[in-house]
Formats: sequence, structure tokens, C-alpha cells
Amino acid sequence: MKKVQFLSLLVIFSFIFQSISAQNKFEVHIGGALPQGGFADNNTDQAIYGSSGCAETGVLLGAKFLHQFSSIKDLSLTFSADYSINSLSQKFKDEVSSSLKNQINNTSVSLNFKYPSYTNIPILVGLNYDILINPQTDFFINGGIGINFVSVSDLTATAKFNGLSATETISTNSAQGFAGQIGGGILFGKRISLGINYNLLGSYKLSGKDKASNDAEVSIASLGSLSINTLNLYIGYRF
Repeated sequence: MKKVQFLSLLVIFSFIFQSISAQNKFEVHIGGALPQGGFADNNTDQAIYGSSGCAETGVLLGAKFLHQFSSIKDLSLTFSADYSINSLSQKFKDEVSSSLKNQINNTSVSLNFKYPSYTNIPILVGLNYDILINPQTDFFINGGIGINFVSVSDLTATAKFNGLSATETISTNSAQGFAGQIGGGILFGKRISLGINYNLLGSYKLSGKDKASNDAEVSIASLGSLSINTLNLYIGYRF
């Protein structure tokens, strides 16, 4: 009797597992993150700590879990996480380097720079709806809300003269904010996706500190709110 019960439970759990697995999909994707609005603005006087992001097109990597609702065909609950990096524009780099060189005003001093970049990690929950076009092609629309984690790497300037060196580092505090996404695309053969998303990654009043080699430190206050929005173009694969 116990053996029969065990076998019955095993069959039931196998059936449940297969049903759940059949309803679940997992997608990985790669693409580009194009800055929009203030995030793309090139006003270097307001860069990072003000309303201007001075950001360039960046790289996007991401993953999405889709759980199909059994009661509504082609509608799925989604959980996603993206990782994007946007470097700062060449205009920003040129103006920073020119400004410091003018301050030093000594051609014998060698200056080296390490420029910052933005990292955004939005983690979202949302919905995806597939619309059948033909047996091998679907159109999909999606949206989601969640939280974005933004960080900015350090800006470092190193001056060398007669065997001596001095370094100045500007570091920025990381921040979190509300994030939203809406988009769509085409799914080929139920596997390969080509998509576009508009990401609203939040508005931030970033602050930081300026630290010199002698450990002297100055706080950098926010000059205004920076809105981080990106238009993401990507190719993905669903398992």
C-alpha cells in the first residue's frame, strides 16, 4: 500500500513539475542602451551632479523569467534584471582634461585620466503578452515596474613631475530609485527575440566627494536632479 502511495505521489509531482516547466520560459538578451533626455544632454557644467548626464550609448546585458498564466493564453508574469554601462561623452572628457591642464599650466607635468561611467541595474516585475502573427512569428508587448540601482565609477586624475606624482579622485555615491519599462518586439520561432524597450530609470540628486593624495577631502553636493532614461535595442534567446 505504501509503495502504491509513493508511486502515486511520484507521478503527481512529476506531472506538476512538467506542467510548471511547460509554463515557464527564460530569456537572455544583449544590446545597446541609448541615453535619452537629460541623461544624453552634454552640458558639462551640470554633468553627473546636475541635470545633465553627458552619457554615450552603452552596452546592455539582461535576463528575464516568464511564467505563463494558465487561465490567459499568451500572457506571462515576468521578472527581469538588466545590467547596462554608459561611458561619458568625449566632450566631457575633453573639457575635464583641458580644464585641469589650464589650471596647472606647466607643460612639464604629465597628466593621466581615468574617466567615469554609469552603471544601471533595474530589477523589474511586469507582464508580457505574445500575439501570434503566424506559426513561426509572434509580436510581443511588455511592461514592468521595480527599482533601479545606479552607480558612477570614479574620475581619477594623476599628475607626474620629476619622479613625483599626485592623484585626485572624485567619487560618487550610489543611489536607488523607482524604475519603469515599456516595450515590444518580434519573436521568431518561439525562441529568438528582437526588441525595443523604453526605460524610465528614475531621477537622482547625486552627490560625492573630491579626495586628493594628501587625504584632503571635499564633499560635492547635488546641483539638481538627473533623470536617467534609456532606449534599449536588443536581441534575445528564450529557453
